[in-house]
Amino acid sequence: MPAERFFTHLPFTQGATIFLEGTEAFHLVRVMRARVGDEIELVNGKGQLAQATLKAILKEHAELTLGSIHQAPMATPSFILCIALPRFPRLEWIIEKGTELGADAFYLFPGELSEKTTLSTQQVKRLHLLSIAALKQCGRLDLPEVVLKPPLSQWDQPPGVLLFGDTCPGAPLLSAIKEHPVLFFSGPEAGFSSKELRLFAHWQAQGVSLHRNILRADTAPIAAAAILSTYYST
Repeated sequence: MPAERFFTHLPFTQGATIFLEGTEAFHLVRVMRARVGDEIELVNGKGQLAQATLKAILKEHAELTLGSIHQAPMATPSFILCIALPRFPRLEWIIEKGTELGADAFYLFPGELSEKTTLSTQQVKRLHLLSIAALKQCGRLDLPEVVLKPPLSQWDQPPGVLLFGDTCPGAPLLSAIKEHPVLFFSGPEAGFSSKELRLFAHWQAQGVSLHRNILRADTAPIAAAAILSTYYST
């Protein structure tokens, strides 16, 4: 597990001053009780990890000076999870665990049979914060996108290898697919509609099996991420 890390969206330059604000500053000063002169690790979700020294504690922010910076090589995108909106608590779980398992992005869309059809601004913000928290905890340096998209019928055919969860007997195992980058489509509890399945056929998307058992809407994308991370993560 990495050392306690703090997040900012700002790019890093050695010797520069960074102002940490909001919940990150609160956690640093009030929870971790950092003091001037302490050294901490900063990440920005852009592949950078910086050593920083706390220079000042002000009312609404903490002032930090950046020291050494590690720039991770930019990995080739390997897999994106495309998720028909489930109930929100289940979606939170997917975003957190999918981030830990290396998903490059989450495309969230209202499935034709989804119980939930939209997310509020606060819910989208909550998902971003969960992804940031998972990034800091698991040690990765690139922050996956969380993108709210329209129904599949309004999509242009995306590039890459298109796969979807298929419970039909005889569907090939996801673990047997070796191509990338992959977009994996996961349906809601009620599954994909016949219209969505026809669209997948038009896109030449391939149905794949994740497990011998039928997985729930929140289990399937996490299982897919675990399988895909084994074969495609760099």
